[in-house]
Amino acid sequence: MIESCSLTALEKSFFGTLNDLLLPGVREGWLSRAELPATPVALAVPGRKSGKTRTLPLLAVQLGDLLLVSTFRGERSQWIRNVAAAEKVKVWLGGRAKQYDASVLGPGLRSRRRRKRSREILELLEPATAIGWSFAVLEPAVRRAA
Repeated sequence: MIESCSLTALEKSFFGTLNDLLLPGVREGWLSRAELPATPVALAVPGRKSGKTRTLPLLAVQLGDLLLVSTFRGERSQWIRNVAAAEKVKVWLGGRAKQYDASVLGPGLRSRRRRKRSREILELLEPATAIGWSFAVLEPAVRRAA
């Protein structure tokens, strides 16, 4: 009964079902290919309110060792807000997990810290935020010496 469902509830249900179907194949590497310039990845990020880690499939564009993920749903996407709050994520690409530092830009979203390469990419994408797009640039996490 579409009449009784709000568009937001329908959208949430659609993406939730799609994520449940795709996630196992992406995480295991069956649907995620490291050698392709654009490929599905599985991104794990803690919820900014609950602290519970959520993992979802996203399409990523590989820019050397960087990954670019985005959403046209902007403020309606919880994952991008969670990434902005966490600034650290785990990503499965080609069946292998790796830690990344995240820089985010979108309507009402801006990372506090950005590395130079991420900042340059996000500056190029900034005009698209005016129409609701949000972006995250993921850089391999820097290991700090103890």
